Amino acid sequence: MVFKGSAEPRDFFIDILAFPPVRYLKNWVHPGFALAHKSIKPRLLKILRKIKSQNKQLVITGHSLGAAQAELTHLLALSLNIDSTAICFGKPRAFLKRSKSRFPKGSILSVVSGSDIVTRVPRYCYTYGCQDQDLLYLSNHDTIYLNPGMDFVADDFSVSDSISDHSMEHYSQRCGGF
Repeated sequence: MVFKGSAEPRDFFIDILAFPPVRYLKNWVHPGFALAHKSIKPRLLKILRKIKSQNKQLVITGHSLGAAQAELTHLLALSLNIDSTAICFGKPRAFLKRSKSRFPKGSILSVVSGSDIVTRVPRYCYTYGCQDQDLLYLSNHDTIYLNPGMDFVADDFSVSDSISDHSMEHYSQRCGGF
């Protein structure tokens, strides 16, 4: 299952609608992401129930806003006892508080390009999914790291590349040889 990133004017409204947090899928969540996900939830539930009835595994992916939607869909799938994995590119922070056990270990991979500003916002209120989330970090020095320390990630950030590092084309190029 693939979710697209921000492309239409309404998508950017969803991105900036960050306060106040709302309770969604038993978690405090970025209200714009929750609103967008809730709007497609009935259709998703039909698809997820079909996947469950066929006893299939689900792989979910997305970029930017689509990555936040993928993360929420992964949470929904897990609540329905569906074996799912999420691979998120340039995912913004969606949850108010980090959880130790929101996702099973190894079930979610967040791919972050060195200076991608979107993966760091909203900075002071929201956080990434859980401590068991794996991080594939595409550093600014052309080296790829799996689960580097957060101090390294913070030190590697460069404002001059913060917008260009967010494009899916950039992610595709950087991950092409991986």
